[in-house]
Amino acid sequence: MSPQGRSYENLVDSCLCGNSLKQDVTGLMNPNEAGYGAHLRIDADGRVVSDTPKGSDVVDILMLDESEIRQM
Repeated sequence: MSPQGRSYENLVDSCLCGNSLKQDVTGLMNPNEAGYGAHLRIDADGRVVSDTPKGSDVVDILMLDESEIRQM
């Protein structure tokens, strides 16, 4: 726990926006406990998709299915 009261143990190598979106979310899959590769995949068109409930939560909360993000 940081001095500001925030936990940094579930950070993912991602953009500031992504980590900001999930900073106050509880119950989101912790990348230190479950590999994201088991829950997420990238389709040929660049969409991040999931076949598991945990992966779907990550896609929804981090807004990985937004077309603007796929174009980055």
